Amino acid sequence: MKKLLLTVMMISALALTACGKAEETKKTEATSEMNVDAKEDLADLASGVVEQVDSEKEEAQQTNNAYVGEYLDYDNNEPNLFISANGDGTYKLEIGIFRLAVFEDSDAVLTEAGLEFTAEDGAGNPIKGVITLEGNEAVVTFTESTWSLITNGTAYRYHRPSTQ
Repeated sequence: MKKLLLTVMMISALALTACGKAEETKKTEATSEMNVDAKEDLADLASGVVEQVDSEKEEAQQTNNAYVGEYLDYDNNEPNLFISANGDGTYKLEIGIFRLAVFEDSDAVLTEAGLEFTAEDGAGNPIKGVITLEGNEAVVTFTESTWSLITNGTAYRYHRPSTQ
C-alpha cells in the first residue's frame, strides 16, 4: 500500500511539474510572438516616418526648384527673367525689364514671402524686391526702391514657356 501511495504521489508530482513547464513554455512562446509583432510594428512605423520625411524633403526641393528656370516677358515674348540655384540655398537672378533696365548678378534667398533679392538700380543705388509664383507666372515686385523709374510696389509679370 505504501508503494502504491508513493507511486501515485510521484506520478502526481511529475504531472504537476510537466503541466507547469507546458504553461511556462506557452507563455514564453506567446511573449516571443508578441515581441516579434511589436518589432515588426516598430519597423513599419519607422519605415513610414522615413518615407514621410523623404516625401517632405522631395516636396521642399520641388518647391524650391519651382522658381528655377527661364521666363518670358509679356512685352515681346522674349526671355527676360532667369533664375538658377547656386546649390547653397541661394539663387542667381537676372531680371530684364523691356526698354528700361537689366538687373544682373542679383542674389536671392527663398523666404516665406518668395525669392527676396537685392540689386543695383540704374542710378547705382540698392533696389530690393521679391519674386513670387502664381501658377505659370513669376511676379517680380519691387519693395524698396529710390529710383524714380521703378517705385515701391511696381510689379512685372513673366511667364514660363510651354517647354519648361
